[in-house]
Amino acid sequence: MEKNKEEISKEEERNNVFDKIFKENIAMSFLPLMKEYFGFEPEWENLKEITESLQTTLERKPDFLRIHETEGKKYIIHLEIQTKNDAKMHLRMLEYMAMLVRKYEVPVYQLVLFVGDEKMNMKPRVEFHNVFFWYEIISLKEKHYSVFLENEDPEFAILAILADFGKEKPEDVIKKIIERIVTISQENPRFKNTNVRDKYITQLSTLSKINDLQPIILSTLRNMALTFDVKKDAFYLEGFEDALEKPIKKVYKQGMNLQEIADLFEVTIDFVKKILEIN
Repeated sequence: MEKNKEEISKEEERNNVFDKIFKENIAMSFLPLMKEYFGFEPEWENLKEITESLQTTLERKPDFLRIHETEGKKYIIHLEIQTKNDAKMHLRMLEYMAMLVRKYEVPVYQLVLFVGDEKMNMKPRVEFHNVFFWYEIISLKEKHYSVFLENEDPEFAILAILADFGKEKPEDVIKKIIERIVTISQENPRFKNTNVRDKYITQLSTLSKINDLQPIILSTLRNMALTFDVKKDAFYLEGFEDALEKPIKKVYKQGMNLQEIADLFEVTIDFVKKILEIN
């Protein structure tokens, strides 16, 4: 069944929100992975943004492009985030590589992070006649969630929601992720005298829409003794409605009145009417 314009627009809006979160957090999200895949982790203070445009023929700007300069060592880090499979990703990365090498004549380290819920099937290399090219590509679904909770940065920790839970129940894993974010926000010196907990829990809630885990996030948050206003996020509200729609309709059919339903789920009568489409 083809998607209508409204559905496509809604999906594009969601993807833009996801992209915004990933790009905002990209340095702290990606750099820890550099050590695992390339054998080193760049010093953030030595990374300088490449502001010069490559060529206007490129379909889109790179998600993260920095040049690392220290005495006697110079290289470029190029990072990309994919929420969907791209059949021509390998060719896109080859195009980026060719332009960067031609312009700067230094080594280029490329890494793609696939964060979609579907199985990753993008090609990691190009082999065509006398052309051989490869880049690193990581699917979060193939990494165990605990890897992301060992780090001291919340930007890295929230990626656990998109990773492999193994045989553990989603409810148990989500509780661990939230608890880790709370601990990091309290203990990491980077956040001294700031309150960042709400920000990253809100981001966690939003990213959980990718793999349809937001209802469990919302339920877990309601059961934990935490006080914050994650409802500022539009996707929280959407997820809140999604999570309560079926149970509200079920108890209504069983004979509960509007006030009883509102009291049961701790919502307003207007909210119940909206779910039941009652004027």
